[in-house]
Amino acid sequence: MIEIVKLYRCSACEKVIQQPENGIVIHGNIYTGTPDNKEILVGNNFPTGDNTSIHMSSIINRVEETALCIPCFLKVLKINLSGSR
Repeated sequence: MIEIVKLYRCSACEKVIQQPENGIVIHGNIYTGTPDNKEILVGNNFPTGDNTSIHMSSIINRVEETALCIPCFLKVLKINLSGSR
């Protein structure tokens, strides 16, 4: 029997994420916690264009995804689990 399998490729390092626990998918963006300067940490996934002509239902279907393996996700968030600084 032939089985078709879909996998994500990490958007940063391009490694294939073979197990669900080895990566995450971000539907939208992740921003820094600075209220005055919302720098995008992950993604640039929202549709652009004339906001007056975009309705919420069409935005949800047009928001893209970013896939990251766990090491790249931690790196983007500046999380170091090794204990060294």
